[in-house]
Amino acid sequence: MSVDLFYLNHPWEKLAFGHHDELDPQLANIYMRSSVYTPWIQQAVDLGSKNAQKMEMTDLIPPRQTTGEKDHRTVWYNSERFDSYTRDITYKSYGGKLAFTEYDDISFWLRQGAAGLSRIVDRHMGQMVVDSLDVLSRNSFLAHPYPFVSGGGSDFNAVGAGDKITSDDIRDIWLGLEMRDRMYANLPLDDVTPMGIVCITSPGVLYDIKAEGASTNKNDYITLNKEANPSSLLRQGVSQYLDVTFIKSNMATLWNCGDTTARANIIQPASGGDGSDPAVKVYGTYAVGEVGTAGVTHYVTTNIATGLAIGDWVTIHKLTTAEFGVTGPNGVDYRDPDLHNDQIVNIVEIAVGTEYRITFRKPLMTDFATDLGAGVYGYITKGKDIHTAVFLGGNTGILRGYFQPPRILRPPTFDDAMEMRRITWKGRYGDALWEPEAFEVLLCSATSRRGFGAAVDG
Repeated sequence: MSVDLFYLNHPWEKLAFGHHDELDPQLANIYMRSSVYTPWIQQAVDLGSKNAQKMEMTDLIPPRQTTGEKDHRTVWYNSERFDSYTRDITYKSYGGKLAFTEYDDISFWLRQGAAGLSRIVDRHMGQMVVDSLDVLSRNSFLAHPYPFVSGGGSDFNAVGAGDKITSDDIRDIWLGLEMRDRMYANLPLDDVTPMGIVCITSPGVLYDIKAEGASTNKNDYITLNKEANPSSLLRQGVSQYLDVTFIKSNMATLWNCGDTTARANIIQPASGGDGSDPAVKVYGTYAVGEVGTAGVTHYVTTNIATGLAIGDWVTIHKLTTAEFGVTGPNGVDYRDPDLHNDQIVNIVEIAVGTEYRITFRKPLMTDFATDLGAGVYGYITKGKDIHTAVFLGGNTGILRGYFQPPRILRPPTFDDAMEMRRITWKGRYGDALWEPEAFEVLLCSATSRRGFGAAVDG
């Protein structure tokens, strides 16, 4: 395979630098979020020093208390027991790349008045690493073997439209985390956060908690930024309710991962940059996509559009799974590294019942160009959203072992013109479910309002 396929693989070649008649080159200094899930993972194991891809670690079960009375003349005691248990952790390789040419760097883009694409790429590379680690952290938490489903059940299929979080759910989980016999949990130097139990959940779940709290438990709901003691604020914490501190994140919503209501197959290869059309202004404002750029297709071709409509929020993905109880067809796999969540802004019928062109709010950011079988290159799915709430009694639930921590690299330029600039990152690490007693995962439905109409249950 030609090295050019990867060495010259960069996104900037499809952007028309300086070819627009009227365009402000000053990029907005957009907000970049920080980690949400990763700070709650224990990161303490160095696999690199062991030269092993998989490590099995042994830990002790400490001796129990001795409160039995002894005879005053007893001179020999029975020894109390230690015992042990083992856990293992395996590392995998991760990485990513951004690239541009020297011409791109000097030609057009500005940020905060300073020219240079390299500064912009550096900043976004750091964010890419943060986001990548955070998604893996979330996925590790959601792999808890015993999820708590609001309304009963054990998987995504059990989550119904009315199965929203309740005060009873929060109390039940609080009780379990407080009473569960966690290893070392009652020692004075325990790692439980001084805020008590923390929950990372979606804005929809938080909305439903507020709605219930406003009507039934007004005195139990506290907005943290209104507390008199600023030192009690937790970074990204937004509220306390029933002795639980809640942190909101859209990452806690698994869009369209529940029961499937509509699915279309992508029947023609699609590349990164395809799928959005500047002629269709998003919300009547944004012109997204490239005008007259060779190789860019402003739509994705599907076999059907049944059940899909303009304005729908859908998931574009490659992987499906029945692991979480969604079948006929199998559900969206939230662990799919190529998964996109986006909104449909246009649907054009090309051939009745066999070919449609769907345009999205944003372009595809990865390729859907590999045949997955039978001429299908990916899927567009509309389904029930699954909202998650990870309740944390400390940071020992997941352990991350590093063989090589993530690091940012600058490979040397080696083309004839010394033009290509690349910045990459790589890391070798792995997560293990370490202390499942230390956290719980709740699955539920929640109120949604992604568009501009009234809020709906989703």
